[in-house]
Amino acid sequence: MSDGGPQAVAERRKGEVLAIVADIAEVECGEISRTASLESLGIDSLGGLRLVAAIEQKFKIVIDEAEIPRVRTVADVFALVERLGGAPA
Repeated sequence: MSDGGPQAVAERRKGEVLAIVADIAEVECGEISRTASLESLGIDSLGGLRLVAAIEQKFKIVIDEAEIPRVRTVADVFALVERLGGAPA
């Protein structure tokens, strides 16, 4: 694979997720720790829905409503996208 393989794809995907989180939280990517809670970034329930919609659109995945309450940190978002097989954009 010319793009650096699966690990490079995963890192690129994490960067894309981070950019979406930063956009929703209205902060710079560099200000976000991968272990930060969405709440600490100012992402409330409405922001969470916006985040889910943006992630679904970007990665062409469908996130089950039952999954949403379990997503509390940036790392949870990464794990969810990985588990659902989000396509690289």
